[in-house]
Amino acid sequence: MELAHEEVLTVVGMGPSARHVAPEELRARVAALPDPFTTTASVRVRTYRRSG
Repeated sequence: MELAHEEVLTVVGMGPSARHVAPEELRARVAALPDPFTTTASVRVRTYRRSG
């Protein structure tokens, strides 16, 4: 998928990585990426049921 810089910031902000970098540093790092940024995503969806 192709993400604009603001979308990259949103995705990174949803994960634990965002808490290890100051917001201004994160914005600087994202600004250094190509715009749009091309990446691949993988998602697993699971459901759980109570036994018994």
